[in-house]
Amino acid sequence: MTMFDRLQTAFWRGVRAAAFYYGVAALVFILLKVVLPLRHDVYLYFLFIPVVLLAGFFWAVVSLIASFFRVWPRGSLIVHVVVILLTLWFVSPRPPVFPTASTNPVRGELMPTFNQIDDQRKFLSNYQKELESWSVQTEEIDIETEFGKTHIISFGNRLGRPLILLHWFYSNSTEWKYMAPFLQERYCVYAIDIIGDMGKSYAYNPPKSEIEVSQWFNQVLDGLSLNKVSICGHSNGGFQAMLIAQQNPDRIEKLILLAPAAGFKPFSLKFYLSSFGTAIFPNDVILESFINSGTLKRSQWSKEMTEMLTLSFTVAANQLRVYPREFRDVELEAIKVPTLLILGTEEMIYSAKKAAQRASGILPNSKVIMLPNCSHAIPFDAPAEAADAINLFLSAE
Repeated sequence: MTMFDRLQTAFWRGVRAAAFYYGVAALVFILLKVVLPLRHDVYLYFLFIPVVLLAGFFWAVVSLIASFFRVWPRGSLIVHVVVILLTLWFVSPRPPVFPTASTNPVRGELMPTFNQIDDQRKFLSNYQKELESWSVQTEEIDIETEFGKTHIISFGNRLGRPLILLHWFYSNSTEWKYMAPFLQERYCVYAIDIIGDMGKSYAYNPPKSEIEVSQWFNQVLDGLSLNKVSICGHSNGGFQAMLIAQQNPDRIEKLILLAPAAGFKPFSLKFYLSSFGTAIFPNDVILESFINSGTLKRSQWSKEMTEMLTLSFTVAANQLRVYPREFRDVELEAIKVPTLLILGTEEMIYSAKKAAQRASGILPNSKVIMLPNCSHAIPFDAPAEAADAINLFLSAE
């Protein structure tokens, strides 16, 4: 039998079929990487590659079962196993590395998140207008860290207990506008623009690992001359708060989580599908649909807040390099501080019921509250109810 004849056997036909599948997938990946803006590489690594590998996995399972009866599936089975193992070994699911800040003669420094000074000016103008619309008196603070300059909105009772607020993904600390009036009397509040996200913090060297997230947070506390604080995080801010509480229990008095991203449960397919359009076609219609999917009170969103989100998705490049993930049981058990988990009954990024059950079953010192008629955007949908729960939790000994 010649080499050509051998390549025509059933075994090698299976090899060619599977190889062709991954070849096409690799080509599509390369094309998408060229076409999509750099800021949306995360969708390739966290959505496209998993889908390709998941389809390959099921194909491999079918091939394995069929191989007991036929010869040809063994060829495709070998290719699937090799490709899946090599991908899991070499492709680290890390967010892309974005360029650092560059000097701009107009302003002096162009923020790392923007490429055009005019876009940056629009964003900062909306930020200031939104902050000026707050009903409480605020002070803006900048703290230098090795990861960049961290911007903070401070308000409340200077003699009160320190409370840190961490906002959600692709946003900034202006999201606490409606909760601020309910927190200002009891606490000295520091709403931090998470470094690398779409706020006024300058991420020249954004944290690249979960440990560096905690190091950044510790440096911020040191800059504020704070030793031990309570911390409240929303969505991605909740995920980061969980990391911080796990790694720095000596600096966290109490932990409050508002619909934390992943953490207790992975993101649902519904959430991925609803957010994927913002990566490819972030036009007004899709962004409006994206906002509506996460909030039940769209009227709470000001023109300035909406424009900041639009600019963030269309002309900016998010610098975050540490993304939310589901915590393992042993990691959750390491969170020893008293924890309050607040979820909306209409949560859309995962099953609120399942997240509540896992938190109650694993966290050694936790309390779970479900807010009715509330979706993912808790600071917009239920600011008074969430603040009341926080006040009761922090006042309890």
